[in-house]
Amino acid sequence: MNSADRIVHLKLGDEIFIRLKKLIANGYLKPGDKMPSERELTRPYSVGRGVVRDAMQALARKGFISISQGARATVAAPTVATFSTQVQATTTALIAQSPDYKKHFLEAHLFLEKSLARQAALNSTTEQTRKLYRILDEQRSVLNDTIRLRTTDAEFHHAIAGISSNPVLVAAYQTMKQLTNPFKRSVDPRIELADHEKIVDAISRQDPTNAEASTERHLLRTYLLPARISE
Repeated sequence: MNSADRIVHLKLGDEIFIRLKKLIANGYLKPGDKMPSERELTRPYSVGRGVVRDAMQALARKGFISISQGARATVAAPTVATFSTQVQATTTALIAQSPDYKKHFLEAHLFLEKSLARQAALNSTTEQTRKLYRILDEQRSVLNDTIRLRTTDAEFHHAIAGISSNPVLVAAYQTMKQLTNPFKRSVDPRIELADHEKIVDAISRQDPTNAEASTERHLLRTYLLPARISE
């Protein structure tokens, strides 16, 4: 670090976060390396320790560094979860920026979930299919409990994504789910359950075409997508 790194305009936490993140992204600080201390970082950036501490905590929340009580923070090894967090932050900003991105991400979510359902029909094991039926049983038992219904719905879709055994696809699904959740509309839980039953029945029959089609109908019903539902 040198004088060129000095921050002139002190609106600081985000700026420090961005600069430290660049040091990690560019390989100047590698996984396992110890981060500079708060005191060491205050000098080149001409900021107080509180600002540096806030930036370090933000890096930890995003998975870039690991902070342990009484020890120097270290650069964390990159994970799929870290990648997902970065993508989500960027795409949230894009959706806020333009309504077109909302449509694009909803369509991407639809495409991804359809593909995951198709792969589940082709690759699911007997135990994985049984797990899906157990989730349906639980959903059936909590039709009047809104909170538990949300939990079982999330578990259902996550279980289908997990059949892929691909951590990148699972992370992509989780990111899309979190981004598009605000655009869900209220659906009669009995109709939602019937949709889920059709998806699982198709997966159980190893019928990828119907698994994909049933997932599409379900998502078009569930999300505010610009398309009609064909029953």
